[in-house]
Amino acid sequence: MMDINVNVNYTREQKYVVTADVLNMRVGPSTDFGKCGKLYKDTIVDVKGYVGNWAWLGDSFVSMDYLARYTDDVDYVTTTARLNMRKGPSTKYRSIGYLNKGTEVRFLEEKNNWFKVSWNKKVFWISGRYVR
Repeated sequence: MMDINVNVNYTREQKYVVTADVLNMRVGPSTDFGKCGKLYKDTIVDVKGYVGNWAWLGDSFVSMDYLARYTDDVDYVTTTARLNMRKGPSTKYRSIGYLNKGTEVRFLEEKNNWFKVSWNKKVFWISGRYVR
């Protein structure tokens, strides 16, 4: 059995979004420690501290390799009515809803002029052609 007494470098709580399809939660800061749960893509988590490249969530650790910084700042405003919210960065992905003109969204990632954004605690993709 591994010793799970580790020195966590505590920080002001920061929000991150999970980028992996499935991210294993661990009882300690390495893959040598047992799994204690799973997080799924686009889940927003509160990071309370760090041990190396591992994030402490308060009751478990996850690798920072599969997290991206989440911000509550407004980054873009939609410029067209009924802008499709999509599961992925192209029209090949199905629409999961619509945004009205003037909706403020938070930027997470860009791929080929498609923006991964968050709004109303949801994470999805929109075309970069229709935001400013």
